[in-house]
Amino acid sequence: MYKNIFVDKKENVVHLWDDESTGNPPYVKFPFRNYAYRKSPNGTHRSIYGDKLEKIHNFNPRDPSLFESDVPIETRILIDGYEDSDEPSKGHRVVTIDIEVSTEGGFPVIEEGDKEITAIAIYDDLTQKYTVFILDLERKIQDLSLIHI
Repeated sequence: MYKNIFVDKKENVVHLWDDESTGNPPYVKFPFRNYAYRKSPNGTHRSIYGDKLEKIHNFNPRDPSLFESDVPIETRILIDGYEDSDEPSKGHRVVTIDIEVSTEGGFPVIEEGDKEITAIAIYDDLTQKYTVFILDLERKIQDLSLIHI
């Protein structure tokens, strides 16, 4: 499975880091031309509506008559390369972020972001360490060695 992707749109070259490619780091580089689909009586592809479609490479991404013209190129490449695989790549780093906000005057309205952020905690699964940022406007925390997680 892929770990990272970069598309050089000027050169039409894909740089892909993958946990199954050979090399150190596992890396492949290949040319790519973006595409979309348009209705065609001789098309060999089908839309979800049953329309016959043909693949085209020169297109206006804003053309509403096209199919999949708005798919980001990175997404297009990953769909083409990994199709139905849901297998996660190996060696990913998992980081969990917890954001705390003030509840003074009631609970926050999440959609409005109406409360002040009071703390942000980050847990890194690889190092098994926490990092915490605390809003301390009154400078009550003097000795950081007192904070243990």
